[in-house]
Amino acid sequence: MQPTFKILQVAVDCFADRCTIMQIPRTAVPEFEQRFPATSKPRFLFYKGGKEIHYVDGLKAPEILRFIHENLPALDTEDS
Repeated sequence: MQPTFKILQVAVDCFADRCTIMQIPRTAVPEFEQRFPATSKPRFLFYKGGKEIHYVDGLKAPEILRFIHENLPALDTEDS
């Protein structure tokens, strides 16, 4: 999945300004440790405005990429 996110960073205008991707161990957040059982499958949690709005259990690249594209904030455009 890492290469896919790198492609997004290159292919999507201002991706780094519009989306933050972080990888943390489940045990780093007590709530996650209680909520999610230990597994080798990754989980992708999506937040907007500080609230969890969606998560994907497992490596489902098409679903993850579709959700990112559908939920990226619009580019700020300024007329000069």
